Amino acid sequence: MEKNKDIVIERKDVKIEDTWDLTLLYKNDDEFEKDFKTVEDFSNSVSKYKGKLKTSAKELRNILDSIMNTSIILEKLGSYSFLKQTEDLTNNDSNVKMARFSKLASEFSANLSFFDPELMSIEDNIINDFLKSEELKDYKIYLNNILKYKPHTLSEKEERILALQSELASTASNVFDTLNDADLDFGELEVNGKMIPLTHATFSSFQESEDREIRKNSYIQFYKEYDKHKNTLAELYASQIKQDIFNAKIRNFNTVREQELFADDIPVSVYDSLIKSVHNMLPAVHSYYDYCQKKLSINDFRQYDKYAPVVKDVKIKNTFNEAIELLGNAFAPLGEEYVSTLLNGLNNRWVDKYENKGKSSGAFSAGCYTSEPYILMNFRDESIESVFTLAHEAGHSMHSYYSRKNNPYQHHDYSIFEAEVASTFNEKLLFDYLMKKEEKKDVRAFLLNKDINGFVATVFRQTMFAEFEHIIHKEAEEGNPTTLELIRKVYKDLLVKYFGKNAVLEEVSDLECLRIPHFYRSFYVYKYATGMSAAVALSNGVLKGNSKNDFTNRDNYLKFLKSGGSRTPIENLKVAGVDMTKPEVVENALNSFEKEVEELKSIN
Repeated sequence: MEKNKDIVIERKDVKIEDTWDLTLLYKNDDEFEKDFKTVEDFSNSVSKYKGKLKTSAKELRNILDSIMNTSIILEKLGSYSFLKQTEDLTNNDSNVKMARFSKLASEFSANLSFFDPELMSIEDNIINDFLKSEELKDYKIYLNNILKYKPHTLSEKEERILALQSELASTASNVFDTLNDADLDFGELEVNGKMIPLTHATFSSFQESEDREIRKNSYIQFYKEYDKHKNTLAELYASQIKQDIFNAKIRNFNTVREQELFADDIPVSVYDSLIKSVHNMLPAVHSYYDYCQKKLSINDFRQYDKYAPVVKDVKIKNTFNEAIELLGNAFAPLGEEYVSTLLNGLNNRWVDKYENKGKSSGAFSAGCYTSEPYILMNFRDESIESVFTLAHEAGHSMHSYYSRKNNPYQHHDYSIFEAEVASTFNEKLLFDYLMKKEEKKDVRAFLLNKDINGFVATVFRQTMFAEFEHIIHKEAEEGNPTTLELIRKVYKDLLVKYFGKNAVLEEVSDLECLRIPHFYRSFYVYKYATGMSAAVALSNGVLKGNSKNDFTNRDNYLKFLKSGGSRTPIENLKVAGVDMTKPEVVENALNSFEKEVEELKSIN
């Protein structure tokens, strides 16, 4: 048997030009330790501010300036530690740095635990006068965001206890990440006479293969490893839910969902409306899968057929540099400044490009107020999906870039609810560009198939995840234990609902829910679906406006990117041009999906 030459390499063997440049954060350990000591010293002395918050608006401003200046350094330490750790989760030095940072951040939070309760104890007439003063105009948003939590904030002693146990609160998530990314071994898969490592990254590629045997074998082998660890994984998830419920109860929220949506000022009705709208469109998804089954010439439609190309013999390969060029052309509707800033970053080591042993799976954009908006990729030349993933993460990075450049630290950060708009917006621009320049019918059909599958994965699949989270948390909140049996039953029922009764499930299909990292950030995934829905509306608006030399929609979208946390997420998106409290946004996106399916059927 021929051994595949394209093995997953060690981190030390990765070419420097293929890595992100973290020396822009810290050139060496001495710089890191100097900042670490600065934060540590401030943390140990911050109690000197206790009892002084109501002295005057000027004094409060001085205290806030000191806290923010130190918080910027703390965030920088955290970003560096996190990014270094994700390069190789088996690297002991990086893991030690991350552990030290986590301890420092926990102590910093604990030592500052007096701040919020003391601020909330200030008489209304005094704090209202403070908020009207010129001294605190830069902190008005920040302070109001704290004060809204008044009904959910405990005493100083209780807040300190919670802060000190914050490291423990992330134990389930940390253990899951280590198990999932470093310890699970999926082995190798025989493909065309070669043995290729089966990893998180290659699994996605195998699932898009035209060869059904490759799809089947990779699926069965991949989930066989999760089946070995299903009890551990279920216990980890159950522990996370217990932590979620504890947090909600201690903060005086009725449910975990209410708590998580409260942070972004998102009405629960937005969540429920999303699920309802998607339920109404499920027949269109089932019809699409029936079409796929016919085009694939198979008697049964299985989970490993979901992302199989219904257009055969179309290969779109791009090197990383070719992908950058594609993005530059695709994002032209956003203007020269946007494009030149992005291309300069992508060409100058914003990105950690390729897979290596121990590296975090998937992709993300991350960084801090004073850093570049770094991107982790596991780029694969043979998969057009990698180009779309790069477009997606570039959307996050440019959102971060504009937010940091146009806002003070205390409210530069935007919500995750908004973040998924910028990322999927870029994917829509890339799709539109590729479709417009492509004349070959089979390639156009291939791209349509890919875009439809992307919509299914982002809107329908993530909504299914959101419904799963809601059901599982509700069961636990009603006192029912989160057992492996319950988890599998709830997820299996949803698989049947979302993929249709004609879809055939494998015995291990319901284990999929045990490998979703986002479930350790509860009630997060619905934002992918709402984000995609908003992105469809906004990208269509920008493209239509530009075609008429009317750049109002583009300018409004760029204003949205620059808004940071200066408004609530709902209000920020209204600036861009969509109102997410109205179901029409999601419904229109679902209608666009249905039209794309009909277009695909007409040309293929």
